[in-house]
Amino acid sequence: MGRRFALHRGELEIKNVRAIVKQEGTNEFYYNVTGIVTNKGENPWRVQQLELTITNSEGAVDVTHTSPSASFVVQPHTEHEFLLHAWTRLTNTVVAAKARVDTARDGNMPSD
Repeated sequence: MGRRFALHRGELEIKNVRAIVKQEGTNEFYYNVTGIVTNKGENPWRVQQLELTITNSEGAVDVTHTSPSASFVVQPHTEHEFLLHAWTRLTNTVVAAKARVDTARDGNMPSD
């Protein structure tokens, strides 16, 4: 079972989030999101899902929950880069992206 992540969520910070958009079709935008997860805590965490907040040029916001292709462990006091593939129904250009770790589990536990 391991440690409960909810009590430690604030120990994982995400910085340098960038969305690189490529238009496919007329109503959906696909994008790659990159960033860095920093673990400021004392425990390793296996990141399983991130919450992405995308804002377009009209100020509309789209929040999605996206999993990396493979979960990854962020060791205490280290950083780990990530790359996600996501899409949004926002029809104007994406101008901002934020992310936070939504789901993680004890990094000492085996991966699923």
